[in-house]
Amino acid sequence: MEYQLKEYPLQQGALEIQYIEEYFTEFPRKKSATEILDRLEGRTCLILMAEAQLPEDPTMVVPVSFKVLHELRENESDPRMFDLVERIRDDESDEHGRGDLGGHPQQQHGVEVARWILGDAS
Repeated sequence: MEYQLKEYPLQQGALEIQYIEEYFTEFPRKKSATEILDRLEGRTCLILMAEAQLPEDPTMVVPVSFKVLHELRENESDPRMFDLVERIRDDESDEHGRGDLGGHPQQQHGVEVARWILGDAS
């Protein structure tokens, strides 16, 4: 299967993410477009979607995966953003810079991406 990557502006990307999370069952906590907009408006962000043709109808192209990269700030007021910044700080204080963050490997990958965005790709 061939995929195409496409960059979405914030509003359209938020709607696409909401659709994907409603359609696929592997998202334990589904986010609404409004929640995504509230969290990311006023931040530098990048929303990427992988899109593919449907095997049963090659004329239809649908989003199959997404990745959101966004700015983090030193003093976050949003509890989830604050938690992410704290996990990055804790991880950096580990002697190897890659402590056990617990949780799902995808969450750990998110911290690695955030560290890269913050300029510490060690």
